[in-house]
Amino acid sequence: GAIALGVLGAAMAALAFKDVRALKTAGENEWQMVFFFSLVAALGALPFTALVRLDTSAGLASHAWVVLAGLLGALGQWGLSKAFGSGDAVVAASMQYLSVVMSLGLSWLAPGEAVSAQALAGVGLIVAAAVLTVWQRGR
Repeated sequence: GAIALGVLGAAMAALAFKDVRALKTAGENEWQMVFFFSLVAALGALPFTALVRLDTSAGLASHAWVVLAGLLGALGQWGLSKAFGSGDAVVAASMQYLSVVMSLGLSWLAPGEAVSAQALAGVGLIVAAAVLTVWQRGR
C-alpha cells in the first residue's frame, strides 16, 4: 500500500516536472507556475480535510510552524520550477530528494519530534545518490 502510493506520487511528480519544462519553454513565469500548482493542490486536497479532525486548540507556535512550512514549500517549489525549467533535469530530480534531508533537519527543531535510525539511514542513501548523480553527470 504505502510503496504503491510512493511510486504513484513519484510518477505524478515526473509528469508534473515534464509539464514545468514545457511551460518554461513557452515563457511562463516560475512564480505563476508555483501559484497555480499550489492553488490546484489546495483545491484537490480540500475534500479530504473532512476526513481528518480539525484541531482548533492549536496555539500560535503551531500556526507559525504551518506558515513556515508553507513559505519554505513555496520557495522550494519555485527553485524546483526554475531548475526543471532551465537546468539539467536529472540533476534537478536528484537534488529534489534533498528536501527529505531538510525536513529531517527541521524536525529536530520542532518540539516533541524524534528522529529514528531508519530515517538517518534513509537520509544517508539520499545524500549518496544525489552526490553520485551529480558526479556521474559531471564526467
